[in-house]
Amino acid sequence: EPLYSYTAAASMWLFGQTLFALRLVNVVFSVLAIGVSYLWVRGRFDETTALVTAVLLSITFWPLASAREALRAGMLPFFMGTAVWFFWLLLDKRAQLSRRRWWLAAAFGVSVALTLHIYLAARVAWLVFPLFLIYLAWQQRDSFRQSWRFVLAGLLLAGVLVTPLFIYLEQNPYALTRLRM
Repeated sequence: EPLYSYTAAASMWLFGQTLFALRLVNVVFSVLAIGVSYLWVRGRFDETTALVTAVLLSITFWPLASAREALRAGMLPFFMGTAVWFFWLLLDKRAQLSRRRWWLAAAFGVSVALTLHIYLAARVAWLVFPLFLIYLAWQQRDSFRQSWRFVLAGLLLAGVLVTPLFIYLEQNPYALTRLRM
């Protein structure tokens, strides 16, 4: 999953080959993850709940620890949070009559694809979206009927965008040494 490596290389090009440059990548993406979490919670609940969420993400152990590490997984919360945000925008009844739904579907698909270009856990995490669609089909048929095409389009776009990565991994099994550990 090359996205972290490319981002870290760009940071080192800008700030030099230092630990600061390496760690700065996850600091930036952790702050962005707090921002996208705030936006999602504010849209689903209210301003107070969103502020409490942002504060807790800023001071609790795991978000703070991952922001300080120079590991690929530190970028995943931002991109997964972005995918969740676009997914919920696709399900929003106000957006269902809008022409922008295809753009939201594209943004959702790109976000899911980016998670798959970051870390191994994303190979399973994306399943939350089709599973939620199954839930909607079972419990909220109107929401399902109005949104499944857009969600499916986004997931298909994500599949197209990650196909080169999986072809490369199939052709270069030595690149998957971490899976065998």
